[in-house]
Amino acid sequence: LREISEETGVTAEVVPTGDLLDLSYPTQVHPPFTIMVEDIQDPVDGYHQHIDMIYFCRLLGSPRPLNEGWLWVSKDYLESQVSLTTDDAPARPPPEDVRLLALKAIDLVPG
Repeated sequence: LREISEETGVTAEVVPTGDLLDLSYPTQVHPPFTIMVEDIQDPVDGYHQHIDMIYFCRLLGSPRPLNEGWLWVSKDYLESQVSLTTDDAPARPPPEDVRLLALKAIDLVPG
């Protein structure tokens, strides 16, 4: 949640996509929707892998302008697979995993 706020400028909450155990202690954290392993070729650190825990979140408050490099997009826009344009990068379609996860989040997370 801290990273969402730092990177995008908005406040969000995690939307549970899995069940927790019926425990009063210890505190549980909702499981991610999925976990992905991504191959990274970094010019400084070389090859390594990132383990990405993917959570679906809901915006708290009203939509507002996002920090530079981020865009609000609609389900129709994602389904059309058109290129996205930001101020700091050339137009290109979102990566397929990002597009499919975004569509799944839109379907699962109540407005």
